[in-house]
Amino acid sequence: MSVDYLFKRGIFLPVGGAKGLLFLKKRPLIQLMGDTMGKMNFGAYISWRRKQLGHTQKELADLLHYTPQAISRLESTEGSLSCDLIPVICSFLECSVDDLHLRSEETHPVTDEAEFLTQDQLAARLSLIREAYRLNQEDLAAKIGISAKSLRNYEKGRQIPPFAVIELFCDYFHVLPSQILLTSGDFPGEGRHSFKGKGLTLTLSILSLVAIGAGVGVPLIVRHNATANAEPSASQEQRSESRPGFAVTRPSSESDSSQQSTESSSESNE
Repeated sequence: MSVDYLFKRGIFLPVGGAKGLLFLKKRPLIQLMGDTMGKMNFGAYISWRRKQLGHTQKELADLLHYTPQAISRLESTEGSLSCDLIPVICSFLECSVDDLHLRSEETHPVTDEAEFLTQDQLAARLSLIREAYRLNQEDLAAKIGISAKSLRNYEKGRQIPPFAVIELFCDYFHVLPSQILLTSGDFPGEGRHSFKGKGLTLTLSILSLVAIGAGVGVPLIVRHNATANAEPSASQEQRSESRPGFAVTRPSSESDSSQQSTESSSESNE
């Protein structure tokens, strides 16, 4: 369920916020988006984890360069942080980026800030994911519930997507944020894309070998046929050579027999 989906149906209203923060206002009798998805919402998880570690809102505010009031609104409403702030949040909450998405109570080792993609790298990966699944920007935007303009801006690196958008990608493609946001991430779409590339390369290689084989094989076949055709002609020449010899000898024998018959007739006359 997306933010735009809830906006269109009047479930949440945007009420503004500080840079890097997205705040939503809950209408009466409507549950928070996190609750409807069966898990704690993002702000509530930050509040729970912060209190579990004994940190204050002011400490988090100083770390993010926000006011304590902004952090209070983030934790008390359905909000999201820009992806460039996620490494800081993971370090502060002592959790992995996947724990942040799953709202895990048992956390894993902190995701190192150096492992996160840069803005340009993230933009390229989002574009690659979409192309690997043969989706255009309008189709993917409609499927995950954001505007096509926003998706274009994310893929061009003009805007940094909020973590909520990455979670929409995760929910749609059934993956974890670490597979999208980290340099070590192995997103299925990339493997699929590279597999297609390898398959195409393999196909082209096979076709090249076939073409080369055909280029070598055709002259050999022609040469073989020429040789095969040349052998009968040679035998024919031998036959033709033998036939004239035989034709030459036959008249000589006939002339000899005629001469013998002439001689015999002359002797009889005598």
